[in-house]
Amino acid sequence: MSESAQSGILKGRQLGGVAVFIRKNLSRFVSFCSSDDAGTVVCVKLTSVDLNLLLCGCYFPCNDHVGFIGSVCQQYPGFKVCLLGDLNFEYDMSNVGYRLCVEFADRYKLDPCDNLSVSQIDYTYRHISLGHKSCLDHVFISEAYKNLSVIM
Repeated sequence: MSESAQSGILKGRQLGGVAVFIRKNLSRFVSFCSSDDAGTVVCVKLTSVDLNLLLCGCYFPCNDHVGFIGSVCQQYPGFKVCLLGDLNFEYDMSNVGYRLCVEFADRYKLDPCDNLSVSQIDYTYRHISLGHKSCLDHVFISEAYKNLSVIM
């Protein structure tokens, strides 16, 4: 995968992957931390005088990458954490992905941000022909930074 990625932007569902987009005016405060070998997690750090935040962009297709993210978090003590992306679960305790994420969120004192949306649309995935829709994309952030407008 990494050899293929060096040849440029790859397209197609079978390749998967994740990206983190940063506003240009914040780029001087952002640096790369780590990414997993599968290309499903990328972590960057946002640092300024008043802010030390580890941003983890994720795509979890029913896999457990919480351990990888936890190991990255341990490398940056004192940093708050924001976990965001297509986590492939709805808030439902019967879903193993949700339970793993809740355990991680509890360990790192992260709050879900789904309730902060001002949109009337309550789903992030929709399959028109089947009539299915669900909320699979989520943001969890350290309690101390939940209301920072620079992040939202």
